[in-house]
Amino acid sequence: LGVAPGRNVGLCMARGAGMLEGLLATLKAGGAYVPMDPEYPAERLRAMVEDAAPAVVLTDAAGRAAMAAALSGLRDAPACVSLEDAGDWAGESAENLDDADEAMVSTRRAYVIYTSGSTGRPKGVEVEHAAVLHLWRALDAVLHPQGRDATRPLRAAMNASLSFDVSVQGWSRLLSGDCVVMVPQSAKQDPEAMLSLLEAEQVDLFDCTPSQLGGLLDAGLQRREALSGLTVVVAGEAIPAAMWRAM
Repeated sequence: LGVAPGRNVGLCMARGAGMLEGLLATLKAGGAYVPMDPEYPAERLRAMVEDAAPAVVLTDAAGRAAMAAALSGLRDAPACVSLEDAGDWAGESAENLDDADEAMVSTRRAYVIYTSGSTGRPKGVEVEHAAVLHLWRALDAVLHPQGRDATRPLRAAMNASLSFDVSVQGWSRLLSGDCVVMVPQSAKQDPEAMLSLLEAEQVDLFDCTPSQLGGLLDAGLQRREALSGLTVVVAGEAIPAAMWRAM
């Protein structure tokens, strides 16, 4: 489909395994992924497509509907390919790409994240592979100070939206052979449901904002024995003094 080093690939789909499949496929082909939330207004999605000029946009049902509205009447609109149509992929090779190693150059961009646009037109920020690896290695050193235990991979919850940088510390756990548990949108807005999910999935690592952590503490996070070993990575806002004392 024309995806090669230096080309962008839009990811417009709901939270789920397909989103990560598309992300990894894009990186393996040497492209850079561009998260396009199906919940965004059509005007924002259209502006992102016009600016990033993706070679293709990977979608699911939600993404197809969002892209149909965003790309209506747009000249030179990119192809939209659904990851849900298994028949489209059944005849493709399962082998690694011949030039996969050449595609992974540290100075090439790995992804493009768009700003909120609160101060004007949203701007795409390019992040290189080297930056992703620096983050992964730094976090790995904190989580595995004695080295990784190959017999027990960590279970990391991916809580942040793919449209935010902090999501990288979630999916990059795959580089360590860890398991990534995708948090559904419904649990993100319900502290009790989130705690139940973390327990049921035996999550070891969880990222959130101080605001969300406050809701989880109020809902009894520290009283749940099954979550006594949970490591919480907090970012995005200042942590109130009362929360520091509570932890």
